[in-house]
Amino acid sequence: MNLLEAFEAIVKELHIDFGFGRIPTLTVEDVILAKLCAIQSKVRPKDLDDLDSIFTAKPAMDWSYLKREAERMQLRLPSSAKPFLPDVLRRLLRINKHTERFQKEPD
Repeated sequence: MNLLEAFEAIVKELHIDFGFGRIPTLTVEDVILAKLCAIQSKVRPKDLDDLDSIFTAKPAMDWSYLKREAERMQLRLPSSAKPFLPDVLRRLLRINKHTERFQKEPD
Protein backbone atom coordinates (compact mmCIF):
# COMPACT_ATOMS: atom_id res chain seq x y z
CA MET A 1 0.00 0.00 0.00
CA ASN A 2 1.49 3.34 -1.01
CA LEU A 3 1.02 6.54 0.97
CA LEU A 4 -1.79 7.86 -1.26
CA GLU A 5 -3.73 4.61 -0.95
CA ALA A 6 -3.21 4.74 2.81
CA PHE A 7 -4.66 8.25 3.01
CA GLU A 8 -7.66 7.23 0.95
CA ALA A 9 -8.17 4.21 3.18
CA ILE A 10 -8.10 6.09 6.47
CA VAL A 11 -9.71 9.45 5.79
CA LYS A 12 -13.07 9.64 7.52
CA GLU A 13 -15.93 11.68 6.16
CA LEU A 14 -15.25 14.56 8.53
CA HIS A 15 -15.95 18.04 7.26
CA ILE A 16 -15.67 21.26 9.26
CA ASP A 17 -17.35 24.50 8.29
CA PHE A 18 -14.79 27.30 8.61
CA GLY A 19 -17.32 29.97 7.62
CA PHE A 20 -16.48 29.93 3.93
CA GLY A 21 -17.46 26.33 3.26
CA ARG A 22 -17.11 22.81 4.52
CA ILE A 23 -13.60 21.37 4.22
CA PRO A 24 -12.62 17.71 4.57
CA THR A 25 -10.30 17.27 7.54
CA LEU A 26 -8.36 14.49 9.23
CA THR A 27 -8.92 13.31 12.76
CA VAL A 28 -5.92 13.07 15.07
CA GLU A 29 -6.13 9.28 14.68
CA ASP A 30 -5.93 9.61 10.90
CA VAL A 31 -2.89 11.89 11.17
CA ILE A 32 -1.20 9.27 13.37
CA LEU A 33 -2.02 6.53 10.87
CA ALA A 34 -0.71 8.66 8.00
CA LYS A 35 2.55 9.26 9.89
CA LEU A 36 2.87 5.54 10.61
CA CYS A 37 2.29 4.80 6.91
CA ALA A 38 4.97 7.30 5.92
CA ILE A 39 7.48 5.79 8.37
CA GLN A 40 7.01 2.38 6.73
CA SER A 41 8.82 3.48 3.60
CA LYS A 42 11.21 6.12 4.97
CA VAL A 43 11.94 7.08 8.56
CA ARG A 44 11.98 10.86 8.66
CA PRO A 45 12.75 12.74 11.88
CA LYS A 46 9.85 15.11 11.12
CA ASP A 47 7.32 12.24 11.23
CA LEU A 48 8.77 10.95 14.50
CA ASP A 49 8.71 14.47 15.98
CA ASP A 50 5.10 14.93 14.86
CA LEU A 51 4.08 11.66 16.54
CA ASP A 52 5.91 12.66 19.70
CA SER A 53 4.19 16.06 19.71
CA ILE A 54 0.76 14.52 19.25
CA PHE A 55 1.22 12.11 22.14
CA THR A 56 2.82 14.76 24.36
CA ALA A 57 -0.29 16.93 23.88
CA LYS A 58 -2.49 14.00 25.02
CA PRO A 59 -5.53 14.78 22.85
CA ALA A 60 -8.74 12.83 23.22
CA MET A 61 -8.52 9.88 20.84
CA ASP A 62 -10.52 6.93 19.64
CA TRP A 63 -7.97 4.30 20.67
CA SER A 64 -9.98 1.36 19.34
CA TYR A 65 -10.24 3.00 15.90
CA LEU A 66 -6.50 3.69 15.86
CA LYS A 67 -5.64 0.10 16.78
CA ARG A 68 -8.22 -1.43 14.43
CA GLU A 69 -7.07 0.62 11.42
CA ALA A 70 -3.38 -0.06 12.09
CA GLU A 71 -4.15 -3.78 12.16
CA ARG A 72 -6.36 -3.59 9.08
CA MET A 73 -3.66 -1.76 7.15
CA GLN A 74 -1.07 -4.32 8.29
CA LEU A 75 1.43 -1.59 9.01
CA ARG A 76 5.05 -2.61 9.22
CA LEU A 77 7.78 -0.41 10.61
CA PRO A 78 11.52 -0.48 10.22
CA SER A 79 13.25 -1.46 13.44
CA SER A 80 15.16 1.83 13.34
CA ALA A 81 11.91 3.72 14.07
CA LYS A 82 10.78 1.70 17.07
CA PRO A 83 12.99 3.35 19.72
CA PHE A 84 11.64 6.75 18.71
CA LEU A 85 7.93 5.94 18.85
CA PRO A 86 6.05 7.16 21.94
CA ASP A 87 5.68 4.42 24.57
CA VAL A 88 1.90 4.71 24.60
CA LEU A 89 1.78 4.05 20.86
CA ARG A 90 4.13 1.08 21.12
CA ARG A 91 2.06 -0.41 23.95
CA LEU A 92 -1.24 0.18 22.19
CA LEU A 93 -0.10 -1.39 18.95
CA ARG A 94 2.02 -4.07 20.64
CA ILE A 95 4.78 -4.12 18.07
CA ASN A 96 6.15 -7.62 17.63
CA LYS A 97 9.97 -7.69 17.53
CA HIS A 98 10.14 -10.50 15.00
CA THR A 99 7.55 -9.52 12.42
CA GLU A 100 7.57 -5.75 13.03
CA ARG A 101 3.85 -5.95 12.46
CA PHE A 102 1.17 -4.61 14.75
CA GLN A 103 -0.28 -7.50 16.70
CA LYS A 104 -3.76 -7.92 18.10
CA GLU A 105 -4.02 -8.04 21.86
CA PRO A 106 -4.65 -11.51 23.22
CA ASP A 107 -8.32 -12.29 23.95
